[in-house]
Amino acid sequence: MFVVLLCITSVLFIFRKEIISSQLINKLRKKGLDLSYSNLNIDGFDKLKFENLLIKNSGYSGDYLFKSEIVELDINIWKSVFGTISFNDLKIGNSSLHLVDSSNISNYKTYGEGNSTAKNQKKSFTQTFNYYLSFLPENMVIDNFEFSFKDSIVCQKMKVLHVRKMNDSF
Repeated sequence: MFVVLLCITSVLFIFRKEIISSQLINKLRKKGLDLSYSNLNIDGFDKLKFENLLIKNSGYSGDYLFKSEIVELDINIWKSVFGTISFNDLKIGNSSLHLVDSSNISNYKTYGEGNSTAKNQKKSFTQTFNYYLSFLPENMVIDNFEFSFKDSIVCQKMKVLHVRKMNDSF
């Protein structure tokens, strides 16, 4: 029994990069998002480092939703195995979140919206933004981050040079 468990653990460790990346890509696809990157390094079972990460809404042919030169994640492996994407630590460098909502086209709406009145669009933006914020861990460092929002009326940008949110155990 021990030998079988050791063999399974060894196979999982050897193919962890493929397993983790395919799980992450599939989970994001179910949410209507496409993920691409130039390089992925994995340290141990739970530390991921993406280079040139790009996330787009699957149904949107325009701009990206999120892009970053460097994203380092320490994922909660147990929660992720059971279907919840959860991060313990997050480091992001040279990144931008770009939200577009104009002419009935949106790069951030990942679920059905009903009719598209201004009230529903505002509610949808708030719900969507809160949904993405729910993924942020207690420990994170963000360097050189740009946030932009554009709709048929407003275009706003905000640049953040450094954010550090820490828990005592980080």
